[in-house]
Formats: sequence, C-alpha cells, structure tokens
Amino acid sequence: MSIEAAIYDRLTNEVDIDFFPLALPPSVTLPAGTYQRISTAPEYTHNGDTRLERLRFQFDVWAKTYTEACQQADTLREAWSGYSGQVYETPAIYISVAFVSGRRDLHEPETRSYRASMDVSMWVRTVE
Repeated sequence: MSIEAAIYDRLTNEVDIDFFPLALPPSVTLPAGTYQRISTAPEYTHNGDTRLERLRFQFDVWAKTYTEACQQADTLREAWSGYSGQVYETPAIYISVAFVSGRRDLHEPETRSYRASMDVSMWVRTVE
C-alpha cells in the first residue's frame, strides 16, 4: 500500500465527506474533498537512506457555503493535527507526527463554491 492509499483510508474514517485524489469529479455532490502530495524530502545520514521522509500534503474541502467549508476544514484539522501512528501493516507505514502547516480559505466563483485548503506536513517511515 502507498502512503496515499493509507491517507485516503484515514480520511474516509475520520472525515464524513467523500475525498478524491487531485481533483473533484465533474458531477460531485458537495461537500467533498481532494488530496495530493505536494513534496517529498527524504532524510539521509552519512550511512545512507534512513527510510524517513518528510511529506507535505494538500487537502482541500469544497462546500456550497463558507460556513460549511470551514466546519469541514476544522474536522480535517482535528484528524491530522498531532497525529502519529501506524497507518498500514504490510509494508508497515508509520507516521511519526503530522501537523497542519497552513490553511487558506477561498471562493470559487466559477463553481459558486467555497474551498478551505490546508497543508499538512508529516514524517513518514516505511518498513518493508
């Protein structure tokens, strides 16, 4: 399993809206969310790869009202802020710590929707 699949599993268990990778499908019912990996920074020592990576993900929640977008963003923040634990067994994927590193609130005039966009940084180790 990939970290993206593990993150999707956590999202579906913790946040009561549908999430999709990268983009919303054309006929989605709001509220809904998207997620994507923004960056990966592997950690190395003089002995080589530590198998520890700092990942940054962007999570967006889309809603018909600003209030609803903010409420969903608060739920998303609760799911990730300070989270640590094993998110998958084979291969073992551990999130050492996750923290919210930023949030933006946006209006999407073309779709008449509101979006809360949140960056979450996390330290992740995969043990084969």
